Amino acid sequence: MTNMPKALAPLPISQHDRLLGAAPHVASIFFPILGPAVAVLVLQQSPFGKHNAVQSLKGDLKLFAITATIIIISLSASIYSAIQVIQNGQEIDWIGMIVKSVVVWLLLALFGLVNTITSILSAVRAMNTRVAGSG
Repeated sequence: MTNMPKALAPLPISQHDRLLGAAPHVASIFFPILGPAVAVLVLQQSPFGKHNAVQSLKGDLKLFAITATIIIISLSASIYSAIQVIQNGQEIDWIGMIVKSVVVWLLLALFGLVNTITSILSAVRAMNTRVAGSG
């Protein structure tokens, strides 16, 4: 039977560290990207807090990349439609523009909701973690 070296044994996480771990996730709800980025810089003394700040920042950056992609595709389609109207003298497809705009705004709202829900779940998970490496 081999004993786990003391350096590798899981360490209990204090209530203070759990709170520091949950804080970046909560900050992400109100200040996406900025909240977790500041937390990464501030939480240097708490490995658990810094780990959670990095995880929150990574999640925010992924959602930002998806949102930016949707916006770029939407703008590209709008510019293409405008060029077609100008060059060919076509009429503006108002119904198509309204539908596209509504879909884009609904997707953006959905990603905001996803960010809020995942941030809350991650904050709760950080607060409930008792031992390092278990959460």
